[in-house]
Amino acid sequence: MQKIAIIDIGSNSIRLILAAIGQERFFKIIYDQSVPVRLEEGIALDDYISEDRIEKALSTLTVFREVCSRHNPIKTIAVATEAVRRAVNQREFLSRVESETGLTVRVLSGQEEAYYDYLAVVNSLHLKDGLVMDLGGGSAELIWVADRKIVESVSLPIGAITLSLGFEMYDRVLPEMERRLFDHLYDLYRGIPWLREIPHEHLVGVGGSFRNLGKIDRCQKDYPLNLTHNYKLSQPDLLQIYHLLKLQDLQQRREIKGLSGDRADIIVGAAAAITALVDFCGIKEITISGHGLREGLIYSQLFPYGGLVEDVLDYSIDSSLFYYNIDREHPCHVLNLVLSLYRQLHPLQALDESREKVLKTAAMLHDCGIMVRYYRHHDHSFYLILNSDLNGLTHRELVQSAHIAASHGQQSKTAMSHYHALISKDDIAFIKRAGVILKIATSLDQCMDGVVDSVECQVSHDKVILKTSGRGNPELVVRAAQQVAREFKKTFKKDLLVV
Repeated sequence: MQKIAIIDIGSNSIRLILAAIGQERFFKIIYDQSVPVRLEEGIALDDYISEDRIEKALSTLTVFREVCSRHNPIKTIAVATEAVRRAVNQREFLSRVESETGLTVRVLSGQEEAYYDYLAVVNSLHLKDGLVMDLGGGSAELIWVADRKIVESVSLPIGAITLSLGFEMYDRVLPEMERRLFDHLYDLYRGIPWLREIPHEHLVGVGGSFRNLGKIDRCQKDYPLNLTHNYKLSQPDLLQIYHLLKLQDLQQRREIKGLSGDRADIIVGAAAAITALVDFCGIKEITISGHGLREGLIYSQLFPYGGLVEDVLDYSIDSSLFYYNIDREHPCHVLNLVLSLYRQLHPLQALDESREKVLKTAAMLHDCGIMVRYYRHHDHSFYLILNSDLNGLTHRELVQSAHIAASHGQQSKTAMSHYHALISKDDIAFIKRAGVILKIATSLDQCMDGVVDSVECQVSHDKVILKTSGRGNPELVVRAAQQVAREFKKTFKKDLLVV
């Protein structure tokens, strides 16, 4: 399998990711390493990257280059952002990087950085319209997205390091400095005409500061999933976290659960920039993106003419099927049976978009656990669905999908009580009904030969007769489906007869 390496020389850290590239433009991150070099601190006084930061950067890049050599990627892309973009000694720095590590580094403009952020977000989140903010160590990119297209973007000279250093936010926060900081931020935001032109009730946050704020919130709430991507942070929760951070000195901040020790000294400045933007635009909710510049660069290689994936969830499911080595024919057939059965058994209840996505994910990936072990693979499927990089689903939809997928096995012990913060009683009822339906559908195609191509449900007040039609002899699969009758009766309060 071919690989691509991305090296991101940021203002706060230098990061390497390796992606395995598959057929149909699929990719999977197989390595991710970050080192907090903090080039931005080295240029704060006179716009020169200091010698000690250059040496640390060269040391880090040398190691990363050795890692790349062992993996032999077809392409290594090295980029630099704000700190190098602004440095007076940029040319000298880049020359030393190339001569000592062999890496040719491309310095991105603010607009290019925003574009790659945009690619990452719209290809990994169900986002049609909204505002995106990538907050780095030395700059912030704001991107206005409408109908999945980038409309406007701007790069601002504010970042976690620049604000924390410039307004003395590293340790104890003084009220006067905080007031000056917010005045400065509001002045910058007022200077962006389009920021006031459209309603921005939803913000997508990119970068380590957003990820850390989301992790703090998850720790405070004892959130049942350890997932960053697509985590929702409300405006009141953001404000509560900001006040918590600013009232602590540096040592106290280091004790806050969920806050990375490497960011304890720069998180207040970052949180202030986000809080001011949320207040300025009247934003109600923030979605944390685990994908950013580096993933955007990968998408630019996979879709070189600026194309977007047509459907985020479909692309993500197909990518999972490819990497789990699952033939699409069987899960697609199971999905068709599941949708047919569900709609016939619930004729008066329309299948909304959210639940259709859940059923699709569960049906398409119900067998993914086989890559771990065939026996009890339904339980492995539960874990893989919850922990795979599945995009296009909310965390609530992800939990429902995992539970339904696990239901097709015998005596699944996946406890729903652990996820009570994410799913409602109505969701649990849906999971149980959909789980039984998936079990019937998988039984009808257990030989994976499509012997049953359609089903018809005759529903009476106390019985459901399920008529199968297709080709060949369906006796084996009909008998398997009939074994679900007891569970069907318990869930639907009706007898089941499969013929």
